Amino acid sequence: KLITQNAKDIDYWEIDPAWDGSLFRSAFQAIRPRKKGIITNHLDFPYRMSNLPMCVRVMDIHGQTCWLKTYPNH
Repeated sequence: KLITQNAKDIDYWEIDPAWDGSLFRSAFQAIRPRKKGIITNHLDFPYRMSNLPMCVRVMDIHGQTCWLKTYPNH
């Protein structure tokens, strides 16, 4: 679940469920609707079996990117 105070400024966010630390492989995405509404704050995906960290990439409407990585069992 993505928690933010500025959801209206998020253009899209995506998840790499088994990030290898160098190449981001987007497996799940949430994209802001074009005409109305705010981007969804959660994505459902299958349980992951990898020991690699999960990485989330968020892009805002100004072109700024934020990365967050989390490790299994944390």
